[in-house]
Amino acid sequence: MESYFILINNFHKKRIQGEKAPSNYEFRGLKKDKTVVYIDISVSNIIEKDGGITGTRSYLRDITVRKRAEKEINKHLLLEEATALASRELNNFLKADINKVLEYFGKAVSVNRAYIFYLHHDGKKMDNVYEWCSNGTEPQISNLKNLDRNLFPWWMHKLNNKQAILINDVKELPVDASS
Repeated sequence: MESYFILINNFHKKRIQGEKAPSNYEFRGLKKDKTVVYIDISVSNIIEKDGGITGTRSYLRDITVRKRAEKEINKHLLLEEATALASRELNNFLKADINKVLEYFGKAVSVNRAYIFYLHHDGKKMDNVYEWCSNGTEPQISNLKNLDRNLFPWWMHKLNNKQAILINDVKELPVDASS
């Protein structure tokens, strides 16, 4: 059984003074192993027959599974919205703003940049032809030209297998993903 340490101080008691309905609070915390947990705390007054408040009652509930499910649903909804916006933008391909399409998807998956690379006809070299960057992110489009595709075996393997490349944190990249 997991154990959590929650501190309910006088702030909570003062906030519910005179309230008959429970007050709910959500907390996000870390366990010892750095796993994120979400706790819902319901605090209510204990009221005597004469209307006086004699104490408080607290209920704690681990809502981590629900919060993770909500986050996943939200990610899917954002991606669906980005797909709809991109489809509308690409409806007239000759006038489409490809950087806008990259922005829709970049924001939907919460990254700071999104690229489109062009693979040369010989299949050995590639160029970054489109790049969207969030505010404060330095563009790299001019630095990513005429690259040898063998520099990126992990990337190329994913692309050859029709898999998207989504990197949320470069620190989590496999060793063979960068050279």
